[in-house]
Amino acid sequence: MRKKLPLFLLVLGLILALALAGCTGKEPAKQEEPPAANGEAQEEKVDWGRFSIGSSSIGSASYTKTVAWANHMAEVVPTFSPIIEATAGSVANVQLLESGDVKISQTMTNIAYEGWHGEGWAEGKKHQKMRVITALDPFALQFYALEDSGIKSIYDLEGKHVNLSRAGSGTDNWARRIFEEFGIKPAKISNVNPGEANDLMRDGMLDVAACMGSVHPSIVEMSVSKKVRVFGLSGAEAEEFSEKHPELYQLTIPANSYKGIDYPIETLGEYDLMIVDKDLPEELVYQLTKNTYDGKEKMAAAYEGFQAISPEGITLARIPLHKGAYKYYKELGIDIHDELKPID
Repeated sequence: MRKKLPLFLLVLGLILALALAGCTGKEPAKQEEPPAANGEAQEEKVDWGRFSIGSSSIGSASYTKTVAWANHMAEVVPTFSPIIEATAGSVANVQLLESGDVKISQTMTNIAYEGWHGEGWAEGKKHQKMRVITALDPFALQFYALEDSGIKSIYDLEGKHVNLSRAGSGTDNWARRIFEEFGIKPAKISNVNPGEANDLMRDGMLDVAACMGSVHPSIVEMSVSKKVRVFGLSGAEAEEFSEKHPELYQLTIPANSYKGIDYPIETLGEYDLMIVDKDLPEELVYQLTKNTYDGKEKMAAAYEGFQAISPEGITLARIPLHKGAYKYYKELGIDIHDELKPID
């Protein structure tokens, strides 16, 4: 029969065991992080997370460009996960950023300026959550029609059915102002995306479509199957309109930019901008800004307009920079005017 130890002996044994353990002076082993291969401390990896990005209507130059930009950033900026949102365009993108529905978007120089000051399209309401990070390519206003329509200038749009891309886009904004200031009254104005506009034009249900971009995908697509006429504002028209809107400048799209268009296209344009929420982290915005210019050759494979961008173009913007972008331009020694300097 097994004998049981008295209770006081068990307690005494436990006390002695604890005392001996304390005399060793050792603490329980701690699990340590393995050292980096080069002997230096490992840098903590930041998880930037997912960000909604406002673009434009599917098939537009802005949509194509934004997708190319976002895909490149996802490759070169670790843990940056973009979500492309198809939107109505420049005006809508400023509104969506102000409401917090997107954190990054593209817009045009003047749309951003009017939104910031509560003027023009934004009359009475300032939109000041946005900060600019890059100036992208110049966007040229263009109109196109089937060659056999006989439509060759903005004055030929009188009494015609015209598509101005999506409501809230830069195209819609500028085309309506041109119609008003030159006294042009189309019979009907539609606001469908470029792909739908091309289908309507082929079916004889649309006379003219407008778009803004450098070499615009919708004109490229239409010129493959149909002979088209492309036009903008002539030199005299452009000069008259730009006197009232100095943020626009005259430019010429070179001959042979589109199939069958062997003549230069005179018109007006302005720079496209990439804007972000003012509260985005400084280091993230620095990386996005730097990689926009460092990666322009790669992005140009998807959208040719990236070939035209340069850091110096930022001086054409007219709203404050994000401090992360400002850091990048200062490193390059670019002179930043007062209107552009960060306010945060």
